[in-house]
Amino acid sequence: MKKIIPIIVLCVVSLSVQSQEKTKDHSEKVQTLDSTIKTLYAVISGEKGVERDWTLFKFLFKPDAKLIPSGKNKEGNYKVRYMKPDDYIKSSGKWLVENGFFEKEIHREVDIFGNIAQVFSTYEAFKSESG
Repeated sequence: MKKIIPIIVLCVVSLSVQSQEKTKDHSEKVQTLDSTIKTLYAVISGEKGVERDWTLFKFLFKPDAKLIPSGKNKEGNYKVRYMKPDDYIKSSGKWLVENGFFEKEIHREVDIFGNIAQVFSTYEAFKSESG
């Protein structure tokens, strides 16, 4: 049986098709807002033992982008953390491979004003797709 953990995360990032690492062009994965968000979920998801494509992950963000996950701290108080994409890789990369982890989007709300989009994405988290 799959263990489902419903989580709501507000993540403020600057998505971009400008790569920090020019080794591979991933532009086809970020043609639309929808494809960009699907790529973000896909790149951090994978079974136990499967390495993540961190070059693709970093491609999704401008150099000064911040991820801002929220949740309870050890004392039970709600807090936010400000992380660069590299901070996320350092803090979660090894854990994702050792444990397996999948995110499946279950709801999305998008507000667009000019060339700025604010996305609220709700997802379920699983340790394995197979259960």
